[in-house]
Amino acid sequence: MSMDLHSSFEATVVFVPPEEGGRSAPARTGYRALLRYGGIYHDSFWEFDDALLIEPGAITRARIGLLHPELLVGRIAPGDQFEVCEGVRVVGRGTVSRLLGPAIEDRR
Repeated sequence: MSMDLHSSFEATVVFVPPEEGGRSAPARTGYRALLRYGGIYHDSFWEFDDALLIEPGAITRARIGLLHPELLVGRIAPGDQFEVCEGVRVVGRGTVSRLLGPAIEDRR
């Protein structure tokens, strides 16, 4: 899968360990999840650089693409926090480190 860098950002993410309700299987590039950001869920797809598999409980860096970036134009910035969800279950928490494309930057 090729990441659309016009609608993505980089983040540091901590995956919740299974004993705290997180994933029981590792994540890998191509992972799809919901991001809860600003009280709204957003569909996302992921690329990882740190490892082929990201184990539950791990801290990693990721490039996260948004399927509908227009919903976050001007609303997302470095330092913002979000939750990674699979359905209603929170499986991770992240912090935006850098916006990668004009599709989510404020054009005012």
